[in-house]
Amino acid sequence: MKLCRRLSFDDVLECSLGLSKSEAETIKAVLKVRKPFTVSEIASKMGKDRSVAQRHLKKLGEKGVLLRFQKNRNSGGYEFVYKTIDRGELKKTLRMGIRQFTAQVESIISHL
Repeated sequence: MKLCRRLSFDDVLECSLGLSKSEAETIKAVLKVRKPFTVSEIASKMGKDRSVAQRHLKKLGEKGVLLRFQKNRNSGGYEFVYKTIDRGELKKTLRMGIRQFTAQVESIISHL
């Protein structure tokens, strides 16, 4: 059986986490960063406006794939830094999303 099109990693991210194409681009950029990062750092890396990056990071945090920590500045105040969850946990999260999608497809098919 031939798929109607070849699936990409973006497709998996979008489908399993319910992301837009732009949000999928953000998580892919985040996955390349191995240390905690700020909104400004990821916005700069992606060439996106800080507000767009912040909105995407917030959604990724709500999806459970990013962790957010408060970092106190030496000069006073604080900023938030982010990091991805453990790669093994991320794989589990993606697989769970795909299983949920598959269950929805099976339900649709069963009602034919």
